[in-house]
Amino acid sequence: MNLILDTHTFLWQSIEPESLPKTTFRILESKESSLWVSTATLWEIGILISLKRIELKITISKLVEQSSLDAGI
Repeated sequence: MNLILDTHTFLWQSIEPESLPKTTFRILESKESSLWVSTATLWEIGILISLKRIELKITISKLVEQSSLDAGI
C-alpha cells in the first residue's frame, strides 16, 4: 500500500512515534506499506520552523535522511 504522509504524520513518525494512534503506527510500520513524503511537506516544515511554531533538534536534511533509513520513507 502506497501512503503519502502529511506533515504532522511525517513529523510524528520521525520524531514522536508514540504520538501516533496505535492503528496508524501499525499501518506505517507494516512491511506492506510504502511511505512517501511530498516536497511540499518539507517546505511546510521549513515554514513552521521559521515561524517558530516547531523546533527540531536536527536539520530537515538529517530528518529526511534518518526517516529514509529508519522507516524507508
